[in-house]
Amino acid sequence: MKITDKELLDAICQRNESDFNEFYDRYYRLLYDWAFRRTGDFDLTDEITQNFWMSVWAEPFRIKTDAAGSANKFLLHHFTYRMLDYLKSSYVKTMSEKNRVSFDELENDLICSSISEEYDVKDFEKVMTEILQELPGKMAEIFILLYQEGYTIKETAAKLQMNERTVKYKSKECIAAMKKMMKDENIDAASFKVVRDASSIIVYIVLVSDKIMG
Repeated sequence: MKITDKELLDAICQRNESDFNEFYDRYYRLLYDWAFRRTGDFDLTDEITQNFWMSVWAEPFRIKTDAAGSANKFLLHHFTYRMLDYLKSSYVKTMSEKNRVSFDELENDLICSSISEEYDVKDFEKVMTEILQELPGKMAEIFILLYQEGYTIKETAAKLQMNERTVKYKSKECIAAMKKMMKDENIDAASFKVVRDASSIIVYIVLVSDKIMG
């Protein structure tokens, strides 16, 4: 019977090198290809993946697994955000403009494509609908106008006949309320991003760092 990712990770926590090598062999090509398709740079991809695997060896307990003992889905998310952390580093910022990856474009591409690997758009729409239905007062309307329909603070205030400062404050309250809902569902949402995919009106709530559930 094939050993599960969870069993390998437990062994890696005990500093078992052979199990680390097996886990590495399972996922190295997936993560390397993922990074290279987004950066188009062999040297940068080598550095990103090398740093990532060093972190797995140092802190294997950060890699979560699902009920079947597989780390596949979580690992891709975890790698994506470690990759973003690396690209934000001072080293990458010192690269020449010619060779530097367009970070904003890459960040949105990584986030949206990472999510699409795991979830169906309809699943996201269902989750967003449930969350928005729970938001009190005008919060849901403000969120929809600002983040789903792309209105500015000024335009949202005019449409809802509210003060711009109130809209700005309520939008922050909305994010805080969403965090609380996530916490109530046992999701660690200390920080997250709201990313609007230009190809659709759907809003993705993206949990940052180790915030994706296994």
